[in-house]
Amino acid sequence: VKKKPAPDTVYAALRELGVAAEDAVYVGDSDVDMITARNADIKAIACTWGFCTKEQLLTVTPDHMVNHPSEIIDKII
Repeated sequence: VKKKPAPDTVYAALRELGVAAEDAVYVGDSDVDMITARNADIKAIACTWGFCTKEQLLTVTPDHMVNHPSEIIDKII
């Protein structure tokens, strides 16, 4: 299994959970996480409180960006 940003681990998780890519979202705190989501064709939510700065995350154009965990629910509903 290839490591991120290859989508292999995402595909394995989707298979294990029985979830289609269009029904999933990838939440991460790094540019590599956002690229991994893109490579897996999954919507990406960037968290600004983690590994990368907000400016770094904006360079990889996530679908959404959140500043607090509670905001994630609003983005997936």
